[in-house]
Amino acid sequence: MGAALRHLAEVRRYCDSWNTRDLEGLLAAFAPGGTYTDPAVTGPPLSGPTLEAHARALFLAFADLSFEVASAGAMNGGPDNRDVVVRWLMRGTHSGPLEHYFPASGYSVLPPSGGALALPGVDLLTVTDGQIVAAERHFDRQTMADQLGFQVIVQPDTDGMWQNGFAARATGGSTAVPGAISLTWTDVRSSEEAGLIDEIGGQFGTELTEAPGFISVVTGGIGSRFLRSPPGKTNRPSGQPCATNCTRPVSDVSTPRTSWAPSAREYLPHTESAPFWCAARRARA
Repeated sequence: MGAALRHLAEVRRYCDSWNTRDLEGLLAAFAPGGTYTDPAVTGPPLSGPTLEAHARALFLAFADLSFEVASAGAMNGGPDNRDVVVRWLMRGTHSGPLEHYFPASGYSVLPPSGGALALPGVDLLTVTDGQIVAAERHFDRQTMADQLGFQVIVQPDTDGMWQNGFAARATGGSTAVPGAISLTWTDVRSSEEAGLIDEIGGQFGTELTEAPGFISVVTGGIGSRFLRSPPGKTNRPSGQPCATNCTRPVSDVSTPRTSWAPSAREYLPHTESAPFWCAARRARA
């Protein structure tokens, strides 16, 4: 316990920075080049600007974020008594967008759920000359997701025959027989492109659910292929047949392209194929 007391000031400064959501104070608690990681960090440990962005995302998602420290003690066998373990309970209300914490999700940014966190965890800290040189945070993302009301689906990318992915659907409640169903997709080549698809797909989808004749939208993704669905719209030239199950040529069932994606190529100038749209629209009377 002596080692814990020896580094009490450093541990308190680090924890207080999280509790007061003080980005400047948090970065100052770390030595130059000091690193941080947690289960949501999928790449190398964070430092400096990347740590700042990661903490900022958490503060934005949980405006009332707090860490109740249960105990702090020396880790047995640590060199020069530098290593400290801190047990804590993270509390907060999910009131803002949550980014990066569930990278395998179909959502690059998870919308506020209103869920309340009471998440236990530990920080393993290495302290040298009054500053933190390494911080490892450990918590259970399954518990975090459950407390926030998120679905957690565990599945392999493939079982040998089937590729697995995700899907979602929105409907306007209409039971009309579709007059047209259109299908398109986007193959993305990076996580940045995937995030862009997610962002503009949500924007277009929201607008298109208000389009005349809207029935339903299905979206999804498998690997690098993203499936999106603006209802009754297509980027095929007017007059050409649309995808399977259409009863009329596109010119009869689609509003002009400029009404839904005038700058799709501006947003996605480097994607290898068009956005995927799978949607149903009523036949005109």
